[in-house]
Amino acid sequence: MLKFKKHTTSAPQLSTASLPDIVFILLFFFMVATHIRHENAPAQLPIVSFPTVVANADNAWKLALHPEHPGYYFLNDHALTHDDLESHFLKKGNSIASLQVYLDKNVEMKEITQLKTLLHKFKIQKIEYMVYN
Repeated sequence: MLKFKKHTTSAPQLSTASLPDIVFILLFFFMVATHIRHENAPAQLPIVSFPTVVANADNAWKLALHPEHPGYYFLNDHALTHDDLESHFLKKGNSIASLQVYLDKNVEMKEITQLKTLLHKFKIQKIEYMVYN
């Protein structure tokens, strides 16, 4: 009598020989298809005129920064330093409902960052930023 061998059924293994080729093709495609930007595009900020009258003057405060006077903030047309502004906010507490911040286009980012840190410290919720020339 003939002896038959028992065949064990096993799942065929997945061949990974072509995976490096596929990865190389994808890498080459994205290298060719993407555009590398060498210079930063200028930010187009909205331009508004500096208002003379603040709407709802009882609750809204007007704060301005100007590049010709670095280190000074103009709160409702009064020049204050950073420390003076901080002490002024401490006196007012949570009575500041909203704040309108007017920035010149040429104000340094360092001053804006200092102001934003100060406003975050006093948890002023409604802040409107306007940029003028």
